[in-house]
Amino acid sequence: MTHHELCLLAAQWLQSKNKLWSEPRCKYVVVEMVCLGSPCHPDVFGWGDGTGCGYAGVQIEVKMSHNDFKRDEKKKQKINPQFDLGAMKYYCCPNGIIKPEELPQDIGLLYEIDGKIEVIKAANHRQDKTPSYEVPFIDSVMRRLKIKPQIFDFRKDNGEH
Repeated sequence: MTHHELCLLAAQWLQSKNKLWSEPRCKYVVVEMVCLGSPCHPDVFGWGDGTGCGYAGVQIEVKMSHNDFKRDEKKKQKINPQFDLGAMKYYCCPNGIIKPEELPQDIGLLYEIDGKIEVIKAANHRQDKTPSYEVPFIDSVMRRLKIKPQIFDFRKDNGEH
């Protein structure tokens, strides 16, 4: 399985409804998107209340080797988590590449086993995070979808006064 294929599998897991109620589900998921306004470029990022995580953003970092995982320790968002995206974060890797005890307390771990995602360690809502860097990221998604800057006046559409 390639890195991109594992990213897509993790994205499908994040959007799936066939999970425990406590596991995150997101209505909107992007894969391998780079945003210049964000200090973080997650492999998978989802948001929107599909239940399980509320409206919190969820980040999944895909690692194909243990060396790739260890290189993450030098990233700005690892040193200072406020630069990271997602109130919940997971690492996803082929079976056994990362050990649960190598991760900080609130970070979750997903393994790809026989073409399916298995939760090895649940993620918790991170207390060290603010959603400020998620806004430019979501703004970039809207620009790429060609949603022009505008005023969304929902009151006029439903006849309320």
